[in-house]
Amino acid sequence: MGHGPTRQRGQSETVGVILLLAVVLTLVVGAGAVLISDWYSDTERDAKVTVDSDLTATELTLRHMGGDAIDPADVRVVLREADTELTLADTGFSGTTDRFEAGSRWEYSFSQLPEEVTVQVFDISTNTLLHERAYDIR
Repeated sequence: MGHGPTRQRGQSETVGVILLLAVVLTLVVGAGAVLISDWYSDTERDAKVTVDSDLTATELTLRHMGGDAIDPADVRVVLREADTELTLADTGFSGTTDRFEAGSRWEYSFSQLPEEVTVQVFDISTNTLLHERAYDIR
């Protein structure tokens, strides 16, 4: 008996290169997606808050104008030229709510402040500067 024609199956080199390129591209795109999503989730942790302040010679007023609510213990208030650091949880602050949230107002009284003061407000849980304003209270 004779053997019929044999069929040989094979892929050309071009098809092999295209398949290898597709695998490499898939891996690169997947790794890139993971890195971008991880970076994006890190940036989402920052508090999104609008804070306004008013300072007189004897009183500081902070107003939460909108955005995320923050625990008062996580809000640090720094008065640069007065060498003073406070948190909203300190006993000297009086607030309108138990949280620093939209619409709330917090006040702190001083006996005396320097003529020029820079007020900075930080969210210490995320280490984010929420507000900064310089005052000349002469």
